[in-house]
Amino acid sequence: MTESKDPDTTPPSPTTREPSPPPTWSRRDFLGGIVRRRKEDRGRMVSESGLAGVWQAVREFLFGYRKLTRDVEEALETRVLFDDRASELPRDLERRGEFWFRDGGEAPSSHAWDPKRLPADLSSEDWEVRETAKAAAMRHGDASLSAALVPLLESERPAVRSAVLEIMGSWRDPHALPFLTRRLKEDPDPATRVRAVLALKELADDRVVEPLLAATLDREKAVRLWAGAALKEWLPRLGQGELRERVEAALTRRQVSPREGLNQGGGGL
Repeated sequence: MTESKDPDTTPPSPTTREPSPPPTWSRRDFLGGIVRRRKEDRGRMVSESGLAGVWQAVREFLFGYRKLTRDVEEALETRVLFDDRASELPRDLERRGEFWFRDGGEAPSSHAWDPKRLPADLSSEDWEVRETAKAAAMRHGDASLSAALVPLLESERPAVRSAVLEIMGSWRDPHALPFLTRRLKEDPDPATRVRAVLALKELADDRVVEPLLAATLDREKAVRLWAGAALKEWLPRLGQGELRERVEAALTRRQVSPREGLNQGGGGL
């Protein structure tokens, strides 16, 4: 007698599965999310602090305009790089509540977690399979699987390289530093270099500071912006010394607009 299989646990056949299209986005919704978040923060201050909150809200409106416009500019710079990969926007943006493109990746897997099939799933042309495999690896995987994923960093498809970088960053394994640094330095795809910056930021190893400093001079503006943001998070961990001074200098250049930089005889990041 043939034993029946449970349809809920049977992996989908790769020959019958149609590639799932990535989710779409609206620039209006994108910008609205940033502004809406600012309004909610100001409203919460007013409700919690009375008149003091009102004054704080006024100050935020008067002095925060430049920061708001910079946030919008930086977010748009990054968003343009991921036009064909909406689900792979940096997770920092997702945590700020301005985007939610990872519905497919966060959905329950259609089959049990199997590390042996991880490289094949990450290389899939089906967006949903790739996203589900990435989410599963970030939840259940560990750095012992890095050796199986390193070859995928040489994939011809930027989406595959980005997925591997995000996974390695989530595992926070210092042994991944050379691979992340190489992708940041040599990868031809700007969005993948942004992903390498974010992965390096997750490592608790001060050796990441040097490649991040180099990335502040990247030819792509979005890479420079995210490298500066990563260095800003690292600054409190650095003691006094030459390295800290170099990071502070890089962050100072980042705060100077291109027009101001030309007026001062230098270039802004």
